Amino acid sequence: MSHNHDKVDPRVRRTQALILEAFSTLLQTKGFEDTTVSDIAQSATINRATFYAHFPDKHALLKHTISRGLEKDLRQVLTEEDLIDAPSLRKLVVFLCGFVSGNNERCQEASLAYRPLVEQEVRRYLSRVITRQLDRKSGEGGVATELAAEVLTAALYAAAGYWATHQAESPQLFADRVSPLLSPLLAV
Repeated sequence: MSHNHDKVDPRVRRTQALILEAFSTLLQTKGFEDTTVSDIAQSATINRATFYAHFPDKHALLKHTISRGLEKDLRQVLTEEDLIDAPSLRKLVVFLCGFVSGNNERCQEASLAYRPLVEQEVRRYLSRVITRQLDRKSGEGGVATELAAEVLTAALYAAAGYWATHQAESPQLFADRVSPLLSPLLAV
């Protein structure tokens, strides 16, 4: 991905950075629902046509923002070279506990309608990453790894949501309790 990033015209990167910065600021101040493409363009000091040259709408911008942030943060937990195993599964639980908890706080401040959009994109992104990892681990791929990745992603997100709601223990202790329940899904 960074290889393609290097080929992108610096003006395009600059414009996208302006759009992303404006969007982030507006999410915090106005919330997702009340932010318009005109607001984003004005804040980014571009015109609407320029915005649409980069993103079809604000939902696509939200998906891009989530995927980009997740990719960056997730690299700290699970690299492309890692094969998904019990220790990396534990790291994913800890990571998602923090992510979901932080997202819930941001959504309450900004907009509750934003939460399902974030969850959908996070689950989609995680499922792709886990599918690739399981494919590499098994050497096969196909329906079995895709299904295992979907189930594991749903279970991981649900567990993190449970922790974010209850927070009765640290994410690390919670991951120690939950990881053994999820580990059988790695046996694809």
